[in-house]
Order: sequence, then structure tokens, then C-alpha cells
Amino acid sequence: MVVAALIATITFAAAFAIPGGYDGNQGRHQGMAVLARATAFQAFVITNTVAMICSFISLFLCITGLWFAYTGDDDAYDLAIARYVGAVVLILVSMFFLMTAFIAATFAMLAHVTVFSVSTCIIACIPFIANILELRKFVSKFLSQKSRVLKTYKTYSTVLQRDKSQQLGLTHPFTFSCIMF
Repeated sequence: MVVAALIATITFAAAFAIPGGYDGNQGRHQGMAVLARATAFQAFVITNTVAMICSFISLFLCITGLWFAYTGDDDAYDLAIARYVGAVVLILVSMFFLMTAFIAATFAMLAHVTVFSVSTCIIACIPFIANILELRKFVSKFLSQKSRVLKTYKTYSTVLQRDKSQQLGLTHPFTFSCIMF
């Protein structure tokens, strides 16, 4: 939750302290962004906005996940876990777009000095690539744990269903499933 709040703060501040500043000359463009027509600046605005939206949604999912976790119901607990997983994914997406916004802003500011802008963008891509590699590890580990948890849950559910059907005197667990619905 802290990471999502920090990303939201950073992106909010970056939206108003835009790269290149504002046009201070008298005229119809006064107060507009100096680099408004630059493609790199437009990419910065879009990626910064996506990072901000993802971090706000992540915060919302964390807060509602807390509410579901404290209700004490098993179904609500499953919803809380699902919301936390969604929040983590959105934080990772937000970090991805935040790094992309930084690269776009750097390129927009240094577009006239080609060697410097390209080298800065390449250096800034190193954490970007590391993030993608770590994300791949996270997803593969999460999917392997998810399948293990689902197998355990299905086994527990089948045993619980069999025990309840025997207590009710039913001969087949499918009959019990139909009675529940």
C-alpha cells in the first residue's frame, strides 16, 4: 500500500511539474506546456496517467481487501486475497509505466542532444528490463503456488463433502452437491 501511495504521489507531482515547463510569453499559448507538440512529451503524459490510475486502483483494492479480510467469512477471505493479488499486479504495472514515463520525459527534455538522450534512455532501461525479468519469475512462482493451493482446496472440499454426505446418509457425493444448490 505504501508503494502504491508513493507512486500516486510521484505521478501526481510529475503531472504538474511537467518536463520543459510552461510557456510564460504573452499570447494564446501562455500557460501551455512548452513541449506539448513533442511526441516524447505526449508519451510521458499518457504513461504518467496510466501509472497514476493503476496506483490509485491498487490503493482502492488494498483498502477494500482489508475490509473483506476482517469480515471473518471464508468467501470474503478469498475475495481479500484476490484483491491483494490484483493490487500487487497493478503496482507492478504502475512501476512499469512510471519507468516508461521517466524515459519519455528524459528523451523529451534532451531531444536536441542525441548522444546524451539515447545514452540516458539506455541506462534508464536497465531497471525496466530487470523489472520484466522479476515479473516473469513472480508470475511463474505465483501460478505454481496457485495450482498447489487449488489442488489442496479441491482435496479438502471433496473430503468435506464426502464426510457431510455420509452424515446425511447419502450414498453419492454428487447427490449432496445437487441438494446444496
